Amino acid sequence: MPPAKRDSFLPSKKEEETPTIVLDEKERNDMCKEQSVQSDSGLALESNNDAVESDKDEAKSDDSDTEMNEKLEGNESGERGSRKMTRTHKLNGLSHAALAAANAAVDKAGVIYLSRIPPFMKPQKLKHLLSQYGEIGRVFLAPEDPKSYAKRVHFGGNKKKNYTEGWVEFKDKRKSKMVAGSLNGTIIGGKKGNFYHDDLWNMKYLPKFKWHHLTEQIAYENASRQARMRTELSQAAQENKAFVKNVERSKMIANMKAQKQERAGSSAIAEPVDVRRQFRQRKVAQGAEPKDTGDGYLQRVWGKLFA
Repeated sequence: MPPAKRDSFLPSKKEEETPTIVLDEKERNDMCKEQSVQSDSGLALESNNDAVESDKDEAKSDDSDTEMNEKLEGNESGERGSRKMTRTHKLNGLSHAALAAANAAVDKAGVIYLSRIPPFMKPQKLKHLLSQYGEIGRVFLAPEDPKSYAKRVHFGGNKKKNYTEGWVEFKDKRKSKMVAGSLNGTIIGGKKGNFYHDDLWNMKYLPKFKWHHLTEQIAYENASRQARMRTELSQAAQENKAFVKNVERSKMIANMKAQKQERAGSSAIAEPVDVRRQFRQRKVAQGAEPKDTGDGYLQRVWGKLFA
């Protein structure tokens, strides 16, 4: 009988079994208590973590709310600032004393009309010449027609602006009346070498005429000119529209005739026939008797005259 090997007495890996641990009831109870404590501590930690996270979320939400409030407050402050920047200052109304003084100044002022302005005289020069006779308020000079200006410049004339008529306001109407009466028809004078020395003043005092009458008249003339221009433009547009309509209609008629001739064929293309219409005249039933213009007629006339 062969001797047994040493390894044959050792347990194989397949035959190895897990060791079994036998615990007493006391140890078992202690382990259960430890597990319950650990589970309770884990739940407490989880609840604490959840509470911390919720606190963080609430803090974040509070921060976001504060940021939104700050932004809104900033926007409101910016809007208020923009409103303050864009806010217009209200003008203080005139007091009764100031209004009465303004009305008195208007009533006291007088206006002079100049029917002719010396050639190429500017408003500043006119005001300078008339200011030596009294305090002047406002000056208005009507410019010449643009067509005449363009014509003068085209033929090599002076390129300066020319004025045709003007109005000058004096602060005192008594002085304006005196100036118009004394200077009308006289030379401008001044130094002998002055460009306007030999020109004549043509002026007239306008009684009961104020400056607002002039502005109203100019506004009315501008409005009437614009109204005439609008009517002329509308009339020209209507005429153009009617002309285009007639042209299109003539083209349509010509095309219709051409199509009709094409349909009729070559037989329809012939020279037009000269039609002469004759009308039968009716005879007069009773004709008028011819007048006797012979010797008998003359004798009867002479007999009536010298009877």
